[in-house]
Amino acid sequence: SGTDWYILQAKWWKQWLHYSKSDNPKTGATVCTLSPTIRLPPIDNHYLLKTNSLALKANLMHLRDFELVPPLAWQALQSWHDGGPPIVRRTTPLEFCT
Repeated sequence: SGTDWYILQAKWWKQWLHYSKSDNPKTGATVCTLSPTIRLPPIDNHYLLKTNSLALKANLMHLRDFELVPPLAWQALQSWHDGGPPIVRRTTPLEFCT
């Protein structure tokens, strides 16, 4: 067994983080608020995929090219912003010899 993770293009994820955070000038704390002046485009994961395929491109790097989010986060983001395609991967736990 393992855990499912959804893959998001890093550029879109960074836009989402910028869109969903603002700094409180009084306390200096970062709070989660949605910016009324920024309109996010739909999720676009095509950059991560081989042409006309659902296979991932070679040499993609976590954080540079993509971010991993749990299923509930993907479902929320996809329902709010549409787009895709969904790319899900299952992690497998490492087994250590003792």
